[in-house]
Amino acid sequence: MEFLAGSQDPRADAPRGLPSAWGVLGSRHRDPGWPVKRRRLFITGASGFIGTNFLSSIDAAEWEVMNFDPEPPLDAAQQGAWRQGDIMDRDGLRDAFRSFEPHAVIHMAARTDCDEQTVVEPDYRLNSTGTLNVVDAIRQSGGVERFVMISTQFVIGPDIPVTDPYEYAPHTVYGMSKVAGELIVRASRPAPVWCLARPVNIWGPWHLRYEREFWAVARSGRYLHPGGTDPIRTYGYVGNVCWQLQQLLTLPAEVVHEGVFYVGDPPIPLGMWSDGFNRALRGRRSRRIPRWALASLAGVLDVFGRVGVPVPLTWQRFKSMTTDYVTPTEDTIRRLGAPPFSLEEGIRQTVEWLDGRLADDG
Repeated sequence: MEFLAGSQDPRADAPRGLPSAWGVLGSRHRDPGWPVKRRRLFITGASGFIGTNFLSSIDAAEWEVMNFDPEPPLDAAQQGAWRQGDIMDRDGLRDAFRSFEPHAVIHMAARTDCDEQTVVEPDYRLNSTGTLNVVDAIRQSGGVERFVMISTQFVIGPDIPVTDPYEYAPHTVYGMSKVAGELIVRASRPAPVWCLARPVNIWGPWHLRYEREFWAVARSGRYLHPGGTDPIRTYGYVGNVCWQLQQLLTLPAEVVHEGVFYVGDPPIPLGMWSDGFNRALRGRRSRRIPRWALASLAGVLDVFGRVGVPVPLTWQRFKSMTTDYVTPTEDTIRRLGAPPFSLEEGIRQTVEWLDGRLADDG
């Protein structure tokens, strides 16, 4: 895409003054003279993991929400907010904007898997062309006052310290596609107040892949943790991420406008996270084995995984378990405030959800 070709920083010619059209949104930070009324929030792709949790956390007394997604909600209780639609359908997207007339937009819709046998165009065009369609619909509607794009920490890889959030070094094709989306947003400035949110490794209720993989393996007692020095990883409990996204909708413009926010919790040793779940699920901490032994096991199992056999450990997963990935969530916490849930509380809520799923399955 042409947005990847140029190197000019869109900040260079950005307007210096803060937008006056909308300083704040929501009752918590509303100006004293701001009328108390329910506002309309349009979310693309809210039928997935983060979107499901966000819809559960949003204050229905303050917000009327439309979830524009091709798939029905994971939580059947959220059916009323769902409008079936695809951001690749430009006309359908514009029609949805015209009928709903949103005040704010959160753009979550994306292809999020990491398939390194693909390219951004056409395989990840949902993240590039789809974002362009959303920006176009916002401009056509004329009434959107605040916009939040959900991006990813993968726009800068794990081996590169984040010194300037606009210096891209994407990790995976998925990360490259999100760079394309970010550049579209930065070049277009789609709303008077806009920002980029880069989730880290997010976990919690409704994370169906973790339910099938890590949490199932941990509950069965088959999880093996690499020995030696623990890598430092940046995780985020989804309840905290939803709270941070609501902050991006409600805090004053001077805090949010044109900002880049790594949403999640402070970095921690990987063992702290895995031990917490193993204790909650089995009553004991993770089993440690020498790193070389785990690497050998990963190499063998990877052969089976490549031919479609489900395996609990692959070489890619082993690399993830033994590599630091630190992102500057502390800066987000400084700007948005301390999120409400501790690691222990997040684990407790997640295990409660997992237990409920097991009970429902009989």
